Amino acid sequence: MTATHFIGMTDDQIASASRIWHVDFVHRWHDRRSHGDIDWDHDTIIFAGRTSEDRISEWSWQDHELH
Repeated sequence: MTATHFIGMTDDQIASASRIWHVDFVHRWHDRRSHGDIDWDHDTIIFAGRTSEDRISEWSWQDHELH
């Protein structure tokens, strides 16, 4: 099963993007913890702002508890 991940989005950006894509995961930051949720070969990953696949935060947070 594939999933859609929103990474680095504000609440307003999430609301806008949710009109186009079904959201499965919201990651407030692109951190190492998020990599456990992402299947890089099959999932759709949508980065916002200055977040990118190359920039991984050294800090992690349990953002999965918010949604």
